[in-house]
Amino acid sequence: MRYRNLVFDVGHVLLSYRWKEMMVDYGMTPKEAEDFYDMMFHDPLWLEFDLENWSYEEVAAKFIEKNPSYAEEIRYFLYHKELMPVARPGVYERIEKLMAQGRRICILSNYSSVLFDAHTKLIPFMDRILGKMVSCMIHIGKPDRRIYEALYRECDILPAESLFFDDRPENIDGAVATGMDGILVTSEEQLEQELDYLLTDTEK
Repeated sequence: MRYRNLVFDVGHVLLSYRWKEMMVDYGMTPKEAEDFYDMMFHDPLWLEFDLENWSYEEVAAKFIEKNPSYAEEIRYFLYHKELMPVARPGVYERIEKLMAQGRRICILSNYSSVLFDAHTKLIPFMDRILGKMVSCMIHIGKPDRRIYEALYRECDILPAESLFFDDRPENIDGAVATGMDGILVTSEEQLEQELDYLLTDTEK
């Protein structure tokens, strides 16, 4: 088979998220939850969080310092991390079948260690993957070519034998620039279709 190694991002690929629902459950209106989402994820602090340049507690304190009127909401959001992820069982079932065919599974993701460890508990094959490279491990994130090269070394794989699934075009471009093919994930259903195609076409 051409692609011995299948490399997966985590967020919006192996997991869905319920950020908005989580904050609505806390008591926000849907519009307030959307504004809160933008405040958190469009802030450069979140990238520093993924790179783990600061501790979890330091990042929380910096978010609160910048947005003191949202102090309680920020604490709830960051310290109830188990409420954020949503499993994708149809995706997992297909990956299990691909593993049975002999495909090797790797993870390449931008994530803080605290959230990564908590969220990937939902993924049933994590103890059987070939390896992983996460931004928090080396303080470098996608699409910097160095994190792709670190993955190839960590997992001892060749980019030409690998296929990468990610939900961001710039991260796919980063993979292609280092010699690995990529597929842009636009939905859970589309990813399932791509995996079905791999299952039935062993030349891939």
